[in-house]
Amino acid sequence: MLLSSITDVRSYVPVSTGLSWEALSPYVDIAEREYLKPLIGDELYDRLSEYISGSAPSGSGDDADKLEEAKYFCKKATANLAIWEGYHIFSANISDKGARRVEGEEHKSLYKYQEDELKDRLENTGQNTLDSLLAFLETNVEYFPEFEESDTYSNLKASIIKDTATFNSIYDISKSRLVFLRLSRFITQAIDLDIKGVLGDTLYTELITEIKKDSPNEKISNLLPYVQKPLVYYAVARGLDELGYDITKKGVTYMKSATNSPSMRREQADHDTVFNMARKAQDTGDRYLEAMKQFLIANATTYTTYSGVSGHVFKRDNTGKKTVWK
Repeated sequence: MLLSSITDVRSYVPVSTGLSWEALSPYVDIAEREYLKPLIGDELYDRLSEYISGSAPSGSGDDADKLEEAKYFCKKATANLAIWEGYHIFSANISDKGARRVEGEEHKSLYKYQEDELKDRLENTGQNTLDSLLAFLETNVEYFPEFEESDTYSNLKASIIKDTATFNSIYDISKSRLVFLRLSRFITQAIDLDIKGVLGDTLYTELITEIKKDSPNEKISNLLPYVQKPLVYYAVARGLDELGYDITKKGVTYMKSATNSPSMRREQADHDTVFNMARKAQDTGDRYLEAMKQFLIANATTYTTYSGVSGHVFKRDNTGKKTVWK
């Protein structure tokens, strides 16, 4: 494990001295196996582990500096996600007589809204740090050849919307990697159902081929912003009504979060509000899609494979406002 003690963890999250390494270490292992390793790959993880343990040379100059920065991101993300994973277990006493909540005369439990806010902060900080780690590794990939060979890097290079920052620059999601991950499948839907048909197979293939390169040609660099904007808004329109919902073995559940007051809670938005936000996102996406088509038409001598396809094949009348656009 990259973290080795509570003292180490405390460098990234100000936990109490009452939390033991014995209690936390299983969740550090979970955080690394389920979040960190799948992202950076086993080879880079092993390199960082050897570097931290001192069993491998640290290098010098820029190389050592880059390893230190990667170590910081990895440890910070892991510490936050480990505490988030084990949060409920830490506050319970589990024995053969069942589970009891730990509470003493001098130590009272948090209010529910405080507990929810703390868990949200831990999860968001962990996930957002992973996002920062990805951006750092991609920018400095020459120092991390192991990452360059990973599936994550291949997927990043081929992505039209490759990270939270890109998405957030077009539609505000509070720079949340969690929201970006929840919307990622809707990005795929929007590509398949809204973007590919307009660009055509040839131009779309050229787009994906070029963005994989370190320096895409000017033709694709100029087109990319025109593709990203409708793509983001269509993804929002398709996914807005499902954010916060989870499908489990018990059915569909909705996760509510708390603000900083017991009497003020963020509840699920009513259907009309969600519908209006989705419709607004769809309308904006339509306008950006039209701007993309006009750009391609105005530069027809450059984009010779563009066919001038009108876009949405199924454009339904939803004036009754009874359903969210899909």
